[in-house]
Amino acid sequence: MGGSLRSFALLCASAAAACVAAASGAAPAGVAAPAPRTRSSFDASWRFLLGDPRPGPSCNASGFVPFVARQCLGQSAVPSATSATACAETCACSPDCLTWDYSASAGCWTSADECPSYLNSTGWVGGTRPGDPAPSPVVCGPGDPCQPAYDDAGWRELNVPHDYGVEAAFDPSLSPGKGCLPKNSSWYRKHFALPAAAAGGLVSLQFDGVFRAADLFVNGAWVLHHEEGYTSFVVWLHNASAGLVYGGGDNVLAVFVDATQPELWSYEQQGIYRHVWLDTAPLLSVVPWGFFAPALLTGAVHSPGGAAAPQTADGATLSPRVDVANAGAAPVNGTVTFALADAGGAVLCIASAPFALPAGG
Repeated sequence: MGGSLRSFALLCASAAAACVAAASGAAPAGVAAPAPRTRSSFDASWRFLLGDPRPGPSCNASGFVPFVARQCLGQSAVPSATSATACAETCACSPDCLTWDYSASAGCWTSADECPSYLNSTGWVGGTRPGDPAPSPVVCGPGDPCQPAYDDAGWRELNVPHDYGVEAAFDPSLSPGKGCLPKNSSWYRKHFALPAAAAGGLVSLQFDGVFRAADLFVNGAWVLHHEEGYTSFVVWLHNASAGLVYGGGDNVLAVFVDATQPELWSYEQQGIYRHVWLDTAPLLSVVPWGFFAPALLTGAVHSPGGAAAPQTADGATLSPRVDVANAGAAPVNGTVTFALADAGGAVLCIASAPFALPAGG
C-alpha cells in the first residue's frame, strides 16, 4: 500500500464486551472529505479456463550451481518436466524454488531449500541457486489471458469459491492420498467497475484462499505473486502501473493459479476456493488486519452451560492495538479512538490518543 504507519496500544478495563476502533484526521484545506470505507463481495461473475494457453515459459537456468550424482531428499515431484533442461527451467521460473534434481528413471524433483540432506546416487544431475530468489514481476505478453482485451467469451462462467480439482476425472494411477485426482494450472478473469467515489483512495482485494501459487494482473499489469494455498492475502489495485478506471468504466482482473505443487499429504483444493472481497478506504485508514484486542480476564469465569458453552467473566482488561497508515501526499494530524460496547450497544469505555503522520507519498 505504501505510506506512513503508526501503531497504538491503549488500555480499557471493563466487563466482557465488543470493541471497535476508528482513526480520524483533519483533511488538508480545500480537500473534500474522503469517502467512507466499503466492503463488497467479489465472488460473482468470474470466467474460468482450465490449463494455460500461453506457450511454455523459457526461463534462464544459468544461475544455478550444478552438481552431479547427488539425490536431494525432501523434494516435490514435477511430472510435467521430462528432461533435465525442462526441470532446470521449471525451477528457474518459480520464485520459491532453490534446487532442482533430475534422473532419467525418477524424473524431476524440486524444493525450496538448498538440499541440506542428500544421497550419493549415480544418474542424478541438478543445481542450486547461490541465494534465495525474490519473486520478479511477471510480464503480461501480447495475446496472453492477462491482457484486458483477451477474448474470454468461450470461457466457463462461474462464481467463487470454486475448486476445479474435484471436477477432474478420477485416475487410479494417481495418489489415493490426494484423491486420485490430477493437479493442474488455470486462469480466472473478472470484469468489474468502480464508482467515481473510490478515486483518490485505497482500492484492494482480499483473497481468503487460493491454492496454491497465484499471479495477479489488473488491466494488464502484474501486481502480486502469492505462494501458499492456506493463507489469506491482500492485493492493492489503486497503485497498479496500468491504472484503474473509475466512474463505471471496465477493469479486468486476471489470476493465474498454479496448483501443481503439493503442500499436504491429503487432498488439496485447486483454484480460488475461498471468498474474495473488494475493499475501498480513505488514504488515512486502519490497515487490513491492523486491529487486535487481546483481553486479560481479571474476574471469575462462569460456564453456566458447561465447558463447551459460551463463557462469561466478571471483569477483564482489554488492550486494543491498531495500525494506522497515511498513504496520502500530505501529513495528517488526527485521533485514534477505541470504544468498548456491550451486546446491547451501550458504550462502556472510550479511550483515545492523538497522532501525527507524515505524508506517505
